[in-house]
Amino acid sequence: MYSSSAKTMARGSPRVLMNVDWDLAISSFFIRLQGDLKDNLVGIVIPEGEVYESNVLVIVKKRDLDTVSRILRIAGEVEDMFGGRIIISPYIAHEGEENVIKAFKEASRGGS
Repeated sequence: MYSSSAKTMARGSPRVLMNVDWDLAISSFFIRLQGDLKDNLVGIVIPEGEVYESNVLVIVKKRDLDTVSRILRIAGEVEDMFGGRIIISPYIAHEGEENVIKAFKEASRGGS
């Protein structure tokens, strides 16, 4: 079952993607995560800055060593696709980590 933060993550937040390397890279990262993690992926949150020294939150149903390794591998592969111009530094959280999800969501809205 999704946590309340995960369920409301997609509501009420405008999404704007521009044709710039970061937006293309994060879109590619998300698509590749969906294909690899399938139902284990709850979603991602992209803050305006860094939170816990990370620039993207990856929320999963089950966080284990295999899942973490797969996410980090995909992040590295996407970085390589962009010639190292992009750095994807994921924070990997279980869907029940309400405080972490809240911190990223607040940062994605500029602290509102």
